[in-house]
Amino acid sequence: MLDLSTQSVQPPAKRGPGGQKGLKQAYTFRDLAATMCDELKNQLPDDLKARTSVAGALRDLFAVWDGARQAIRIYKGLGNPKPVEARNSRGKRKRNGVTGTAPPPPMETI
Repeated sequence: MLDLSTQSVQPPAKRGPGGQKGLKQAYTFRDLAATMCDELKNQLPDDLKARTSVAGALRDLFAVWDGARQAIRIYKGLGNPKPVEARNSRGKRKRNGVTGTAPPPPMETI
């Protein structure tokens, strides 16, 4: 399960004359989404329709949290994670099959 808890991480100091309002907003959105998610998680209703709406709200809060996390990553200059294709592009080793085992003897017919 994904841990949405946040430490008290402060944004880095201002860079340049304009600062980085976007970075501060990303930290604020991330913390707000995590807090709201924890509050919703602790107050699950018994009604099925209400549970469905809470599940949709949790999904939306996770999307906000994930978007803010990506924005923080980009603002810090870490860029986007490398795509999976780079890892899968190397050749795969061909297996020779199982060795050292003999097939079972045929069954007797009655």
